[in-house]
Amino acid sequence: RFIKPWDRVLVRELAGSDRPVVVVEEGVAAGGIGEAIAAFLHREGWRGAFRHLALDDAFPPQGTRAEILAEMGLDSEGIARTLSEIR
Repeated sequence: RFIKPWDRVLVRELAGSDRPVVVVEEGVAAGGIGEAIAAFLHREGWRGAFRHLALDDAFPPQGTRAEILAEMGLDSEGIARTLSEIR
């Protein structure tokens, strides 16, 4: 499970549209791909809507995988809710 190196050309192209950029990762936000993409877009001077959905740097609550993802807003409903908020 790796994502580096990631496609900066593709990210630049996608960010060039007027659509928001949303990064969803099932890992801790700090040091993750969403943080790297946010820094890249900032360096590029991009000022569009950006959301990074990831785990907080804390112990997750107890529960099944599905319950934990729902609690963190990383299930389909949480992702859909975030998308509707930035449109």
